[in-house]
Amino acid sequence: MDKGAVAPAIYSAFRLHLNRRLITHLLGPLGEEALAATDRGALFHLRQLEAQFVAKAADGDTSVLPPGTDWDVLLSEALAEGVKYLRERMGEDMELWRWGKMHATRPRHTLSETFPDASRLLDPPPMSMGGDGDTPQSASYSHADPFTVTGTSVARYVFDLGDWDNSAWIIPLGASGHPGSPHYADQAIIWAELGLVPMTYDWDRIRRDAKTLQTLSRE
Repeated sequence: MDKGAVAPAIYSAFRLHLNRRLITHLLGPLGEEALAATDRGALFHLRQLEAQFVAKAADGDTSVLPPGTDWDVLLSEALAEGVKYLRERMGEDMELWRWGKMHATRPRHTLSETFPDASRLLDPPPMSMGGDGDTPQSASYSHADPFTVTGTSVARYVFDLGDWDNSAWIIPLGASGHPGSPHYADQAIIWAELGLVPMTYDWDRIRRDAKTLQTLSRE
């Protein structure tokens, strides 16, 4: 699911249309409501269904399919729909169907909707990503807004128990929650590229390498 590859985009568009067909069939009038939901509970239930689809396809079990069809027909139709979707969204040149061009974060600050004029300052920058909801690089999305990343790792850690100062970490945005701080989103690019930043434990080294010092006061 590399963000620079075309195959993940085709696969994801195919899976999107396959899952939509099956969910709409199985849930009937509730299908569209389930697909439009964005809360975590609804997404979890859909992912459980999608996992069942894979297992049943592998076993040749047609119990979840619409009457009169089989897996070969349904998979072919979903692939054709997915390719059509990509042509309409990304253009005719398949080389431009890069996964990272359509699969990206779009973080929104809690106050952006209330203060839209300040949204450019408040909202961290979007980042293209590889992976998806089934890979170690967790980057899932909802049917309501494909393929905007809505679920991902909050942090990644690597601890060296033999040398704590050789440990590293990364978070999706930055160490500061202040939109005006240079550390508000300065880890975003490194995080998106699967990099890490040092996690220092030795206080002498922390003081020596510190670029700024912040003092918290009750006043």
